[in-house]
Amino acid sequence: MENLGSLDNQISEIKQDLVSEFEKQEFKDLMTVSKDDQFDYKQLIKFKKVSGLYLFEIKNKENQDFDMWLSQFRPKWEGLDIMNTPSLKQIRILKHKNTSPTWIPLYIGKSNNLFDRIKGHFVLRSNQRTVGLKLNERVNLKDEIIKISIIKLECTNYSIIAPIAESTLRNRLNPIVGRQ
Repeated sequence: MENLGSLDNQISEIKQDLVSEFEKQEFKDLMTVSKDDQFDYKQLIKFKKVSGLYLFEIKNKENQDFDMWLSQFRPKWEGLDIMNTPSLKQIRILKHKNTSPTWIPLYIGKSNNLFDRIKGHFVLRSNQRTVGLKLNERVNLKDEIIKISIIKLECTNYSIIAPIAESTLRNRLNPIVGRQ
């Protein structure tokens, strides 16, 4: 166990290198979905068994001040009885005050299978126990436009790297809903 301190220091250095790397990473736009359109999950088939991070953003169609936009969005998000779904996070909402973004970060996640997880955020039913956005159940968001972007994580140590990447990007982008 005398090497433990040395290994711990090496891990700390590697973790800091990963944080630095993911602070610079950008998501690659994958698709835009209008709730009026039927979500075509077939566009995602090529991401079956692909590991990575995903970002859902919602369009601020009228380029409103964030506070005004949020005052209209909040009752839509919270107004339905949907179990096991991420909630609005006030601490991250505050990071968007006094802004007027075109795209508002909604949710960041990670998965070993981007296809299944992204599809799940649309098709999960309101009463299912699996946590998800359950977007098809949110009929009051039918006029919204959702953009999905990804970062592939092609690595052997996914279980170590993905949580660091997700946390770093969450802290940078401040998605307004989440479990954490």
